[in-house]
Order: sequence, then structure tokens, then C-alpha cells
Amino acid sequence: MAHQMARRTKELKRSVEAALLSNQARNNGNATTARTSGMIGCWLDTNTSFDATSGADPVTPGSTARTDSSAQRALTASLINTVMQSCYTEGGEPNLLMVGPYNKTVVSTLTGRSIAREMIDSNTAGANVTVFASDFGNLSVVTDRFQRERDAFLIDPEYWKVAYLRNFQVSEIGKTADAQTKFLVCEMGLESTQEAASGGIFDLETS
Repeated sequence: MAHQMARRTKELKRSVEAALLSNQARNNGNATTARTSGMIGCWLDTNTSFDATSGADPVTPGSTARTDSSAQRALTASLINTVMQSCYTEGGEPNLLMVGPYNKTVVSTLTGRSIAREMIDSNTAGANVTVFASDFGNLSVVTDRFQRERDAFLIDPEYWKVAYLRNFQVSEIGKTADAQTKFLVCEMGLESTQEAASGGIFDLETS
């Protein structure tokens, strides 16, 4: 039982992370519809870059989902610098660049990588970029397998919190014969205390 509960807890935490990084809109819920929290994709609208073909920021930040464009573009140093400048102008100081697995490989090939100097073992090949140095501050590059590949987030973690209505908790379900049954539950939402401190680049190529 302890082994299974540990596995299910890890599984639920992965689901929570995927939800936090999604484009989910807020829904207050009713008798037939479960309530949902507005996640990061529907919060960001001050410092954003998206493909103007058909993309758009949320109509009501925190409540409505952003509109994905039918067209996508490559992640570039220029896009990152433009959003960083917007954040800086708004008083923000992002220090994390969060990207999906494919766009992490794109970051590692951005202009400037070829003039870097590095010391690596003779049996090791290196092409990994862990810091993007912009005109407005350094960004630690973080790969996240759970976020949408088409999104890149420039984050200041100080202004984002996970707000729990019910933290992770285990409850017993009625025993049937010799079977022991439990369930694990968590109710949470994403709290943005200042979305203008962060930024987002959207409608990126995914392969």
C-alpha cells in the first residue's frame, strides 16, 4: 500500500505541474461542471509575443484562455530579448526561461553559442546552453516536459504561487472484505501576484 501511494502521489504531482503550465481557463463550476483554476497560459498578457496571424492574448487575464495562432514560428534570441525588454520596462526581473524539450535544443543553437569557450572532458561532446544572457538580465534555461512545446515562459518565481484549497491528503474508502482501499486528493490553483513581472513567447514551432 505504501509503495502504491508513493507512486500515485508522484503521478498526481506530475498532473498538477502539467495543469499549472497549461492554457486552462478559469471556470467557477456548477452542479454539473467541476470548477477549474486559470493557469499560466491565461494569465500572461502584458509582456507577450505571439503570432498575429490568428493568435491573441486572453480577453480577461486569469479567466479566459489565450488564443493559439494557426501559424507557428521559430524561437529566436530576438524574441527572447524583446520580451525581456518589455518585462524590464514594466519593472520585472525574470530569471528563468522555461521551454519544452524541442525548444531547449533550439536555445542551445542560438547565435552566440559558437563563440563560447568551455572546458569539457576529452570523452564528452557538449552543446548544452544553461544560461541565456540578454541585455536585461540572465535567464537560467529550464526544460519542462509537461508544458506545451509551443510556449516559452520568462518567469520571476517570486510572483507565482500554488494556492491550495486542499493540500495532498489521503482518505480511507470503506473496506470491502479483505481489500484495503484509499484515495488521494488535492485541490489547488495558480495564484499570480503580479503577472507583469513575467512574460511569455507563444505560437512556437514544436518540431
